[in-house]
Amino acid sequence: MAKPSKKKTKRKNEYSFDSASYLKDITGVDLTEVDGFSENTIINILAETGIDMSHWKNAKHFTSWAGLAPRRKISGDKLLGHFKNMNNSRIHQAFKLAAWGLNNSKCHLGALYRNLSLRKGSGIAVQAVARKLATIFYNMMKYKTPYRGKTAEEYQEQNRKRKLKALERQARKMGLKLEKI
Repeated sequence: MAKPSKKKTKRKNEYSFDSASYLKDITGVDLTEVDGFSENTIINILAETGIDMSHWKNAKHFTSWAGLAPRRKISGDKLLGHFKNMNNSRIHQAFKLAAWGLNNSKCHLGALYRNLSLRKGSGIAVQAVARKLATIFYNMMKYKTPYRGKTAEEYQEQNRKRKLKALERQARKMGLKLEKI
């Protein structure tokens, strides 16, 4: 038998009006569908960006402005190093807080966070997921497209197929052939 869903409790600093429908009317898309985005987070982000995304050419420019793009030191074709982005802007913090909240989430962003956290560390995972959230936000606002998220299982299956394809390519380079057992 299925468990009854918990009723959302009123929190101390919660708005007294229906902010989700208000935000949908203003933006034209339902940003609360994205895992990690609460009404407060969206309001904070919109306070910094506004609803007009024409200030930025594309999502890469937006993530760079938000301080979420990787900073690499490149000379010619050689990668000389990378820097930690020391940005304290409010939008940077809002996206990072949204990413932190995805640690135990059952969506593909949560699975991505956990995967990166195991391999690279939680700081890098938060930065990467925050950048992905910023890209999702930009694309939803710019093109008014609804959010089409994947489940964690779909992400894991896609990741498994990608790893298998890489192994097959590596085996082919060595003159070997992979067979199922």
